[in-house]
Amino acid sequence: MFWSIVILPSYSLNCDDEFNIIENKIKEVIGLIDQFNDDIKSSLYRKITSKIAHIVERVDRAHPTEDTKLEERSQLSSKALTLLPKLKTCVRTLHNQEFSILDASLLNIRVDSEDDLSFDGSDEENEGAIGNSTPKPAGVAK
Repeated sequence: MFWSIVILPSYSLNCDDEFNIIENKIKEVIGLIDQFNDDIKSSLYRKITSKIAHIVERVDRAHPTEDTKLEERSQLSSKALTLLPKLKTCVRTLHNQEFSILDASLLNIRVDSEDDLSFDGSDEENEGAIGNSTPKPAGVAK
């Protein structure tokens, strides 16, 4: 069996141009995240996570020599690394909104608005409902 070593070409990147491109790509992804209203299984979610990975790799490939450029690279790296948690927060927020609207009736919860969830406190209507009755010790009559 013959093994061959693949030597990839080395590209010298102009840091100013590269950092401008990275900054524009970060802005593009932030716009996609702000408009995101789908779930984790969607193609848009995969597209955004792919773009984030590409941005992070692009920042890692940039090797500036000047101290000011090192600081700029560090700032871009920080911005890029906050994109995925921002996307995941967006997904959790959407999931919580779906829960508050769609599943509230299954738990005997009254929904006056999306921000106001409260349990229905009347024991007569919800006799024996889960979470709405106080457990009584064994052998004690009503």
